[in-house]
Amino acid sequence: MNMNNKLIKGLLIAVSSLVVFFFVFRLVNIISNEYETVSAEETTVYDTMDTKGYLIRDEIMLYNSGGGTVVSTASNADKVNANSPVAVTFSNSNAANAYTQLSYFKDVLESYRLISEQTEFTNVDMAVLGNQIDTDYKKIIGSVYKGDYSEIGDMKLNLLVDVSRRQVSLGNKIDCENKISSIESKISSLESQAVQQNIISAGSAGYYISNADGYESVIQVSMLDDLKTSELEKVINSKPQAVAESCVGKVMNGFYWYLAAVIDLNDSNSIKEGDQINIIIGNSGTEKIRTEVYKINKENNKKAVVVLKSNSISPDILTSRIVNVKLILNEFFGLKVPKKAVRVIDGNQGCYVRVGNVTKLRYMNVIYSCNDYVIAFDDGKTTFPGTQLKKHDNIILNGRGLGNSA
Repeated sequence: MNMNNKLIKGLLIAVSSLVVFFFVFRLVNIISNEYETVSAEETTVYDTMDTKGYLIRDEIMLYNSGGGTVVSTASNADKVNANSPVAVTFSNSNAANAYTQLSYFKDVLESYRLISEQTEFTNVDMAVLGNQIDTDYKKIIGSVYKGDYSEIGDMKLNLLVDVSRRQVSLGNKIDCENKISSIESKISSLESQAVQQNIISAGSAGYYISNADGYESVIQVSMLDDLKTSELEKVINSKPQAVAESCVGKVMNGFYWYLAAVIDLNDSNSIKEGDQINIIIGNSGTEKIRTEVYKINKENNKKAVVVLKSNSISPDILTSRIVNVKLILNEFFGLKVPKKAVRVIDGNQGCYVRVGNVTKLRYMNVIYSCNDYVIAFDDGKTTFPGTQLKKHDNIILNGRGLGNSA
């Protein structure tokens, strides 16, 4: 009888524990389901005019009039002066290939000479050196993965030098004399083959552009003051002209480029000549480019031509021509809050947040609103009856007893 009582008592305790666990589980489930939350995070929203733009540069075409095989000596977007060599020509492809190899083998020779001078290192942080070797290796892998081999030779040399430093630091001897002698012999042979035929110079100070697109002579900088919407739209929808085979690139004369775009006449009233305005080029672009409103040509119809001016230089800017562009009229920075979480309390906008298991009201200074969300920003001046919304607050999107949304 005593054993039965103990068994029954044990079973009752177990059942009671299960019941308590079930109700706690259900309560947590109800609480978590009752209030759906999202973290208040910072974001930037742009008020933009979206259009298609045409890039205009004062470009001087460069030609190879002497024939032969051309090798570029300047990289795309390099800043050059009038006498800067941008390309050299050779009588045949073998001489041109020898010339292109020379630069690489000279870099290799310099690296091996540097290694040969590393006879002893003291106070070397092996952990830092190991991390550098790991970084060198990852750069090479990253370049191969992206299919960009333009700098992989330099990356391999950097890895070679850093690995040799580690070996020397560990007490190993590295003899580079035979390798240096072999490379010097190779360089001497290449130099005898790489006899230059002609040097092509920039002819003007500016930026070197390695390719021509056939639009160079269509719209000139001198035409911008009187550019009509019909003229610009015709060019944007036209095909490029043929480029001569002897063309070896071009130079953007000076250091400013221009972007012309057709916009609605009403939109043109929101900007004026001399204004500073940021733009974003490309559908997936994120970089803001600072420009100046150079000219607004308004016509007696529903459209206007806006011309922007900038000295912000990049390879993409120099090689692009017809682009999708966003003209940023306003920028709004603050905390993004879903519209359905916004409430109006005594004339003030706010939202409810979750602090532990407690629901609290947070006020908001709304500076931007659209169909899906608002942007709230604490300007340090606006006062409210209570605490303003802060970064990382858990905003309650819906739930019981929160009132109606704004």
